[in-house]
Amino acid sequence: MDSLEQTLTYPNMRSELRRYLMSLANSRDPEKGWRAASHLGGELDFAIQFLFDDTVLAKDARKAVGVFLLDETEAAFIADLVQKLDAVLTSKGTSLSDKDAVGLPAWENVAHAAQKALDTLEF
Repeated sequence: MDSLEQTLTYPNMRSELRRYLMSLANSRDPEKGWRAASHLGGELDFAIQFLFDDTVLAKDARKAVGVFLLDETEAAFIADLVQKLDAVLTSKGTSLSDKDAVGLPAWENVAHAAQKALDTLEF
């Protein structure tokens, strides 16, 4: 058992978070992102569901410390991402396709916040 597994209640959720952060961070990359995919498969929906519905991250990311986040710093970067993603969803609605959502100028803020969160989390 590695140190993360000993420290966190649900280290597997951290792995899932990492996957969504990578997807969000790379979402505008023409080689890796959702724009490159011929069938997007709802990856944005899964990321939104994880951040807003399946976890406490959208309400108070600090409550995930010890569960699948290591500290308040990680929680702050996730909270910033959630705020930026929520701003896009609030202004444009939730009916946009993944491809249309990542094409919005405001999406750059989401991708940048996801990359900062990804860089902060230890894996």
